[in-house]
Amino acid sequence: MRMSVRFLVSAFIFTATACGSSSTPTYGGGGGGGCTSTSNSITIADFSFSPSCTTVPLNTVVTWTNNGPTAHTTTSDVAGQWDSGQMAATNTYPHTFNSAGTFAYHCTNHPSMMATIVVTP
Repeated sequence: MRMSVRFLVSAFIFTATACGSSSTPTYGGGGGGGCTSTSNSITIADFSFSPSCTTVPLNTVVTWTNNGPTAHTTTSDVAGQWDSGQMAATNTYPHTFNSAGTFAYHCTNHPSMMATIVVTP
């Protein structure tokens, strides 16, 4: 019992730290923050975003497509930046990135689904 409580507390601290509480994006330091993909098309399937990290230039439209049978969302970790709402199978959602930075996002239905977009100036 003691071990599982310790695990839950550790998981909560990690999640709170990873998600942060900032109302502004975290700015990437230098050329893409380690993302190797430069795709502006993101696939949602098998309970994951692919690519899970991508780098795009400023003012790029990124489009998510739900290729799985389950409804998903693409929701910014910072409230108010973007939220696709429920995306059924085959639905798409476009969002234009008008500011540089590193933008973490997730699926509200499946919080373990997380990914990042790095927008370069």
